[in-house]
Amino acid sequence: MIDAAPQSARLRVVDYEAAEREAIQGEGAPRPGSDSTLESGPAPRAEREGATIADVLRAWQTEGPLVHEPTGIARLDELTGGGPVYGSRWYLAGAPDAGKTALLVQLAHVYALRGITVGLLAVDEDAGDLVTRLAQRTGYSRHHCEARDAGVLERMGAELEGLPVRFYDGAWTIESAAHDLATFASGGRAMLGVDSVQTVQCQAELAGRELSTAEAVAERTRAIRSVATRHRLIAIATSEMSRGAYAHGEDRTATLAAGKWSGAIEYSARVLLGLRSVPGETDLVELELAKNKHGPRDERLFLRLDRRSQTLAAVGYEPPPEGVREAERDGRTRDRTTRDAGAAALVVATRPGLVRHEVEAAVRAAAGVGAQRARDALAALGEALVLVTGDRRAQRHYLDGGRLGAEVLATLSGTDRAKAESARPPRVSDSDSHDSCPIGDRTGDGDEHAKSKNAEKRTLTDCD
Repeated sequence: MIDAAPQSARLRVVDYEAAEREAIQGEGAPRPGSDSTLESGPAPRAEREGATIADVLRAWQTEGPLVHEPTGIARLDELTGGGPVYGSRWYLAGAPDAGKTALLVQLAHVYALRGITVGLLAVDEDAGDLVTRLAQRTGYSRHHCEARDAGVLERMGAELEGLPVRFYDGAWTIESAAHDLATFASGGRAMLGVDSVQTVQCQAELAGRELSTAEAVAERTRAIRSVATRHRLIAIATSEMSRGAYAHGEDRTATLAAGKWSGAIEYSARVLLGLRSVPGETDLVELELAKNKHGPRDERLFLRLDRRSQTLAAVGYEPPPEGVREAERDGRTRDRTTRDAGAAALVVATRPGLVRHEVEAAVRAAAGVGAQRARDALAALGEALVLVTGDRRAQRHYLDGGRLGAEVLATLSGTDRAKAESARPPRVSDSDSHDSCPIGDRTGDGDEHAKSKNAEKRTLTDCD
């Protein structure tokens, strides 16, 4: 039987983690949880004691068994021994729009429904955005949150206001938010969500010394570790990935080293999850278990993100071999561009004479695509897209429906197809430039198209 430990011995066990951190940093920082935090500097080396095995075992006896809190995602819970452990840190690293915040809010909601007190320290989104996500998870739409009908808000409040959740914005530090959360929890179970480690702040940043971005992130990871240990809460933080981590192929940075700006994320995490969108799939997220102190690592599972209900659910998905994947991706890209080209053809046929920025904006609106896809769609029209240089050398866009490819026409139906096929460019004089060079070869309108002076001039007969 292990003898009961005096309070000082138990504190030395807490100091063990601080000593480990000091050894890594080599800075002799004051030890959280010890008397040295009250002094102006670190304790002299002669006054410090290392922890013994007996110290650790006594602490285990005092603290009792580790308690895992299931995430509700069965496979993830199986791999991590049952979910996050109270007093530990999980990091969700991902590319933009990969579902990091959605997963964080999902875990917060699942825990709050169990009566666990939740705090969300968020700089990337404000409290209204987070409540909107929670409302969507409860069955309300984004429109309900924007319309703010009194009756709907009353029902929404009846369902959500009882959840033990608090929100903290950028004015809070990690430490102050955790302290308030622990007070709110009154000694009960608690989870602190941080979104994201690149944007929040900690007490060390307010000390007056200017920190580099890497130093700031390192300090924040230390603060997250400290508050998780001190308050025995689950800390789950999101992290942006470096750009190399969400590339495809052999050039992709490993998830374990992908935390943006600092390797401290890798070192501090008990569990590090990497989230990436699966290429060619709609709202399918690959969840990689890059680091796992509670079970196997380098495991992967796939989650489908329902953006309407802000829910991530595990799905069965088997990634195709790389060669097949590339071929499928290329085929999907061609099909997509062809569909976009059909929408572009209809725009130019029904709104002839637009200059470049106008036609690109119209295609973006009609096809619901971004600027690059709009340009690709117009370029895909090839010789069917006719550029006529008019007043002030501005090039205006017309469609020659007789030159549209069969694949593009096949994306249109009925009246729309007839409009595109019947479209013709205007008759022009010899003094005007009339060119069928794809839009992708152009760089701008008006004077920027000085090279159009050398474009092939076509007469009325050439156009027919």
